[in-house]
Amino acid sequence: MAETFSDALRALRTERHLSQRALAALAHVDSGHLSRIEAGTRPPSAAFAAAVDAALNADGQLVAYALDAADLAARESARLSDMLCGRPGTEVIHTLENGTRRLAVEYLTAAPAAMMHGSGELRRAAMRALQRKTVNRPAAVTDVTLYAGYTSGVLAYGALDLGDPGCALIHAQAAWDAADAAGSNQLRAWVRGTQSLVTRFAGDYTRALAYAADGLAYADTGTARTRLLCGVAQCHANMADANGARGALDAAATAREQEKGVDDMPGLFAFSAAKQAYYSGSTLIWLDGKADARRALAEAERALTLWGAADPLNRPQDDLALAHVYAATACLLLGELDRAVDWLAPILDLPADRRSSWIRKRMARVDGMLAAPPFAGDAVAVDTRHRISALAG
Repeated sequence: MAETFSDALRALRTERHLSQRALAALAHVDSGHLSRIEAGTRPPSAAFAAAVDAALNADGQLVAYALDAADLAARESARLSDMLCGRPGTEVIHTLENGTRRLAVEYLTAAPAAMMHGSGELRRAAMRALQRKTVNRPAAVTDVTLYAGYTSGVLAYGALDLGDPGCALIHAQAAWDAADAAGSNQLRAWVRGTQSLVTRFAGDYTRALAYAADGLAYADTGTARTRLLCGVAQCHANMADANGARGALDAAATAREQEKGVDDMPGLFAFSAAKQAYYSGSTLIWLDGKADARRALAEAERALTLWGAADPLNRPQDDLALAHVYAATACLLLGELDRAVDWLAPILDLPADRRSSWIRKRMARVDGMLAAPPFAGDAVAVDTRHRISALAG
């Protein structure tokens, strides 16, 4: 039996000897969207699942898988929030800790769809422990609750990378409730930063700024304050507040120098110097002026240099790709088309399962810049736009 909606869709389509294009025509759906869902880079909606299920005469199989792939995970987050008022526990704390740490690191280099499956399984184990109430030691209860929160955080990131900010916010709320129940300021601060990230993706910068500002109240150890201030900078940049953006980046640099303690969880839950440079570049590309564009390019290059010197397990593949996009964007702002195209080269060759929602979103901006003066009509710009269009499909 197939494990995911994508696997089931591919198996049924192949069994019926249909190409993706033929199935898309039968189901009256976009063939590019179908391709992305089959590749596991986009979650299926209920309407999409119903359409392809009917076209394949699947008797509800795909509808059931879609529930598992999208709604079930969100329902579990809501159930987790409801459970956290109890006092459960378990003997599997070490398994939960080791599994959560492994997921936090593996997320940096694995496709988000695969991470959604693994984190879902681990969180279900934590939820069973909370539900059964087999151990009454307060410390054990706190630990299980905390790992349920961290795995919910992984799910929030996975949902966002797959293009579903609504589902990401549900998972993030469950992570917040777990952090609150466990009394973890580090996780509280991380969740607020993630909620800010999700709402920035959705274009709600006022709400994103409020999340980041609230998170600063909990950012007393580790890299949380630095991360949150970088999020504040991105909000200001997208709200056309250049002075606020630059000021927040300066504050983040000071926070890095004043950090106390270490992050409780590695990988996805840490904020390295490379990540800080990456955030700086992604902030500065929204400001006007050549000086900010040159600084954005320098920060993107610095992030790539730092990641290049890091352990391969600590090189976030999506962020590495996006750093190239930010460098290319900065070059376009500087009027350097050929240099921008050089930066985009590895992005245009990305396999389907590595084209996250952020990459698609930022490449759409690059496409718009290439379509506008001074690049409109240039042969190199036109060719690059064709390649970006193929990437989007």
